[in-house]
Amino acid sequence: MAYNKFLNPMTEEQYRKEQNIQALQMRFVESGRTAPFERGVARIALTEGCNFYCKFCHNEGMSGITKQFDLKQLDTILGAYKDKIKSIKLVGGEPLLHRQFDKVVEICQKVAPTSVTTNGSMLQKWMQSLVKLEGVTVSVHSLMNERYQDIMGTSSNVEEVVAGISELIAAGVNVHINCVLTRENQDEAERIIERFAQIGVSEIKFLEILKVKEEDGDLYFPLAELTERLKKKYGEPKVAGSTKMAFPVNEKTSALLVYQYCSVGCNVCRVEGFLRIDPEPALSYCLAAEPVSIGEEASKGDVEGLKAKFELAMNGMGKPTGYTYSVKGRKRPNLVQIRQFQADNKAQEVQAGL
Repeated sequence: MAYNKFLNPMTEEQYRKEQNIQALQMRFVESGRTAPFERGVARIALTEGCNFYCKFCHNEGMSGITKQFDLKQLDTILGAYKDKIKSIKLVGGEPLLHRQFDKVVEICQKVAPTSVTTNGSMLQKWMQSLVKLEGVTVSVHSLMNERYQDIMGTSSNVEEVVAGISELIAAGVNVHINCVLTRENQDEAERIIERFAQIGVSEIKFLEILKVKEEDGDLYFPLAELTERLKKKYGEPKVAGSTKMAFPVNEKTSALLVYQYCSVGCNVCRVEGFLRIDPEPALSYCLAAEPVSIGEEASKGDVEGLKAKFELAMNGMGKPTGYTYSVKGRKRPNLVQIRQFQADNKAQEVQAGL
């Protein structure tokens, strides 16, 4: 049903979000799934730390050295949930900051097909482990180096990231690109599609910014505008849904547009079958939910206790409470401060023998 501002008290944005949520919940029912997590996707946050300061990230300001997932606990947790987990996505923070990422890959691949989402700054460091994965998703929000550094809060060079992506593709890895579309980079969308299609990326995903901070409103760019531009270039989308539209670019590559649908308390991720496992360790089905601690059970190797906590996490405990930020009111650093942060971080790692 089309939005009619004269008949609906909600704003068009609120109406679209509500329709998306209802459509997703209906898809859950129509798929025949009768319980949460039947899709079985485990998002494992290896660390909450990140070496980038992306403008739109709700965890902006976290330092590079934070708690990392203990390997023994990870092995225990995955062992307890192995019958429920069908695929694993390694996330963060920045997952490649984990000091034993190679061991993490070995543990996860014993349980289910494993992929990773990364900012791409350490592709070369972990290349031997990355080529063993089912897929690698790299976040690239601009191909213009100065703009890339500004948006992502880094001194890294985007061409070095693209070179690493090319190496992964040459090794036969299925590579996807994530790009959060904002007013600052929307003019590059077609160029990003063409560049990554040329080197053999499977999917270029454009994400509508999730407005959870006041300043996000200044960055917001409606995907509907890009949708119309791509229709003129590639025709009608091959796959259309309530939250996604896919445009075939060539035989191998597609451009996927993902509309914002997240809403605190919407329950979508739970019914869609996602579970987040944090390094505390803790369980949640929503980034905005209060996590359910499983530290004691994981430390003791209490498999039955872990299974009981899983049911609590997926069936009511850990209600959404709203998005929080690591350092309230902290200003985003400039590039000079970021370079100093990276130098300090490296010095701390050397001192700690990492």
